[in-house]
Amino acid sequence: MELIPCHFYEDGQRKDGTLQLDENHLVFQVGRSREKTKLAYQMIKLAQQDDQQRLISQIDIITKSFKKFTLDVSPAPLGTILTRVNSRSKAPSLRELPAFKTKEPVTVEEWDEFTLETEYAMMKLPNNEWKITDLNKNFGLCSTYPKVLAVPTTATDFIIQGSAKFRSRQRLPILTYLHGSNGGSIVRCAQPMAGANNRSEMDEKLLELCVDTSRSRSNGLIVDTRPMINAMANRAQGKGYENVEHYQKCSFEFHGIENIHVMRKSLESLEQKGWLSSDWLKHIYAVLDVSNTVKKVVQEGRTVFVHCSDGWDRTSQVCAGAALMLCPRYRTFSGFLSLIHKDWISFGHKCADRLNLSRENSDGEASPIFLQFLEFVYQLMQQFPQSFEFTSSFLIEIYEKAISCSFGDFCGNSIKQREELGVFKLTKCLLTHLSKNREQFRNHLYEEYPGVLEPEVDMCFIKFWSEMYHAVRGNLVNDAIERLVHENDSLRETVKMLEEAVNGGPSTKDPEPEKNGVKNIENVPPPIKKSTSGLLGPL
Repeated sequence: MELIPCHFYEDGQRKDGTLQLDENHLVFQVGRSREKTKLAYQMIKLAQQDDQQRLISQIDIITKSFKKFTLDVSPAPLGTILTRVNSRSKAPSLRELPAFKTKEPVTVEEWDEFTLETEYAMMKLPNNEWKITDLNKNFGLCSTYPKVLAVPTTATDFIIQGSAKFRSRQRLPILTYLHGSNGGSIVRCAQPMAGANNRSEMDEKLLELCVDTSRSRSNGLIVDTRPMINAMANRAQGKGYENVEHYQKCSFEFHGIENIHVMRKSLESLEQKGWLSSDWLKHIYAVLDVSNTVKKVVQEGRTVFVHCSDGWDRTSQVCAGAALMLCPRYRTFSGFLSLIHKDWISFGHKCADRLNLSRENSDGEASPIFLQFLEFVYQLMQQFPQSFEFTSSFLIEIYEKAISCSFGDFCGNSIKQREELGVFKLTKCLLTHLSKNREQFRNHLYEEYPGVLEPEVDMCFIKFWSEMYHAVRGNLVNDAIERLVHENDSLRETVKMLEEAVNGGPSTKDPEPEKNGVKNIENVPPPIKKSTSGLLGPL
């Protein structure tokens, strides 16, 4: 397509250049420079004009990642631009997403870098208490679960199958996290089909066997992440929650994370009215609060069961959130990507529906559940700025790549659906791509902290994520540290050249060792393990 002369405004700054409409992107180029800004059509939420803009051939483009571009073009190509954007901002079907149009070779190895089998092996499974079952190898046990599942070694196939029949969508209790130091565990599932007084001896037995794997062998906790009124409404429909009189080794708690519809409306309110007039931060606090509760139970060496309604939204948030605080490995690049693969991609979070990727997916099923998890991680970063190997820009990169649909990981609601779509044979793997391109997101303050994170859980510590929602891509403190590191590298190279010039040959002095990606810099202040002031967050 020919280049269209234009002025465009990005982050409030005017740039003069050209616009090109390619197959999957709007491409802006500034002047004659090589600087290009690519915007995937799938990233575009809205292309609009008000009455005044129509008179001056101006278009506002709002992205799903909260950025805004304003274009000034001549009247002639205006219709072509709007037609292209509106026709391609949402694919007709999942199979027609950009990920399936890649011209790059797809390899088995890239899809094998992050697997649930590998993650279970990192937990040292199987062991004396837990085994790996292949009862779901053909998705016959549960169509939205992965093929491999971890269950108690004492659980028979009859018990496992009986429990699946009693749980919503057959999403039976399955181990998702084992705390190596004390045997505490997180088991995820969906709500039981309890109704007014239904029960299942097989389901009750499976929960008992899960509790028996723990150090305490008693006092398991069932965490229903929903408000009580929501769970009671489901009970009237034949579903509901556990009767603790039948689950004798467990206690039970309701919590207050709202459903997908409340979250969707809250994000809309945030975009339209601003965070001060929205209850968005209250919902982020709720995810932190419930995740912290689960974390504390595991620290006591107990088994905690987590579910919501179908066990693929709030359950994913809380299971992943608690594991992130418990396990230092999940706070590294590879560990965090593995956590996303495990609790979001493998265990059937409805990625395609919640991200509303195509016209196959209903607007009523869209909800910012995964975005809320990424913001939960951001909140932890504000309190523990040295405990994460990556910066908050990495979280934004993950989100933008997921909704741009250039990779296949989020194209589908389950592993089964992705197999049917041909994701693993026809598309590139996002998690592997992110792993290979990690260096630009490295946190130079990172120092591995082997312990459990103990955040302050109070609304006054929940901070607005301006880097995401104000779309000011860049963190002032992180950017300053990056510049210092590069300047230090440059100085070291200069010193080396001077030494070689003086000595008449290459320097034989051994280079000082690096630590956590930062060259040895004198007078570095002692590490800060926790920050509650927000001074190390976005300004």
